[in-house]
Amino acid sequence: MSESLRLELEKDFLDLAQLVAIPAARVAVVSELLELSELSELERARLANLKHPKAWQEYLRGLAAKKTLFGDRRPYGWGADFSLSHSGGYAACVTSSSACRIGLDLQVNKTLSPRLKDRLESFNNQNNLDPLALFCLGEALFKAGLGTNLFSGLQGLELKGNKGKVSWGEERFEFALFRREAFFLALVYRNVSACP
Repeated sequence: MSESLRLELEKDFLDLAQLVAIPAARVAVVSELLELSELSELERARLANLKHPKAWQEYLRGLAAKKTLFGDRRPYGWGADFSLSHSGGYAACVTSSSACRIGLDLQVNKTLSPRLKDRLESFNNQNNLDPLALFCLGEALFKAGLGTNLFSGLQGLELKGNKGKVSWGEERFEFALFRREAFFLALVYRNVSACP
């Protein structure tokens, strides 16, 4: 994996965090796998339950990204929200000390099934987003905690350049999308001032 691409992706995610005004955002993008000797007992047990080598690699890469940001501290209970994604030999993790909900997605360019592509295109008729970019946004929204049938609840998708706003039920989110080489990046954020 290219170190220069890894650094560019990390910078891209930080730029997206600034674009949607995520306070105190920190980002890590990694390509290396976490060493087995660095796993806790719980992490080893989870790894043992994974059946496919690709799943092992994604899990170990995701742990490496998470540990880059948090060290050995568990992010739960730290008062920060975080989101994790992996694709194309990279894992990305983002956190903010004050975000209510945050979601990111990293998608390597891939072919979507015709059914999914049609569904995305029918939802996306006014924004002219690439269906894979909309899929990436949907994944980031899912990681921000918006349920399983995202596109049935989305309303008012507005996009200007790389930045946009979207509603899902009563909740309003800001998002940013970016394309770097063969990757789409999406970052979704619910502003802390909107939190109860």
